[in-house]
Amino acid sequence: MESFCEESDGPLSYYLSVTLFSGITILDKAGKVAAQFGANDHADEVGTNKTEPDKWRPGIVTAPHGVACNERGDIFVSEYNIFGRVHRFNRE
Repeated sequence: MESFCEESDGPLSYYLSVTLFSGITILDKAGKVAAQFGANDHADEVGTNKTEPDKWRPGIVTAPHGVACNERGDIFVSEYNIFGRVHRFNRE
């Protein structure tokens, strides 16, 4: 899943990309990786919709599926999970 985000108060534009088996990748206008985060290093939790809430860790995704951003550049990532989960990563 990919999303295009544009700052309302400046020239910065970027693409967000998530795949079921990785974290979040931010690409700049030139298509170069600007940042990557949220990757899960527990193999039994990656790419499954059955990771239970007691195993969730802040800032770590298990099965990212949808991505969006708001006008401030905060990033929202939904998970493919039977329990339902949405992350919010605030732009600093």
